[in-house]
Amino acid sequence: PLTGLWGMEYRNSGSVALGYDENNGWVYQELLLRGNHVVPVCADDMHTAVSRKNGYPVLGDSWNMVGAEKLTYDAVIAAMERGDLYASCGPEILSLTLEDGPLRIACSPAARVQLIAHNRHAQMAYDPEGKITEAVFDISGWLSKNRENPKGFLRLIVTAPDGTYAV
Repeated sequence: PLTGLWGMEYRNSGSVALGYDENNGWVYQELLLRGNHVVPVCADDMHTAVSRKNGYPVLGDSWNMVGAEKLTYDAVIAAMERGDLYASCGPEILSLTLEDGPLRIACSPAARVQLIAHNRHAQMAYDPEGKITEAVFDISGWLSKNRENPKGFLRLIVTAPDGTYAV
């Protein structure tokens, strides 16, 4: 029943450090399937002073790359609310372009790049040696059927050879 969210915690490093499985990809997918325009956020959730006081490490292994016009609070929050970001606990997404059907992604070395849509349409580039640095997906058919669909979405997951990911 949640509505009005612009972001959700996809991964919490603090919980991972304590032994919990904090990949909330299925929750994210459900929110998208219900028509929410929500972006994934990865966070350490390790408040430095409290963490150090209680003997927990400050991990620094989850972050968000935000496409803000400048480094101010208002610009960063506005970019996040627009969805101009990706969340990661490892891989980098270096570029993402869409030109008349082909969606191209360049990334740090990956074992898998997945394209997932609302309608179970999926494509994947896979290399067990983790040498993928670019993937191209033809989404022209998907675009022709879903261009006006308010609940339609595409999402990408880049998975590094060590299992870390960017969404």
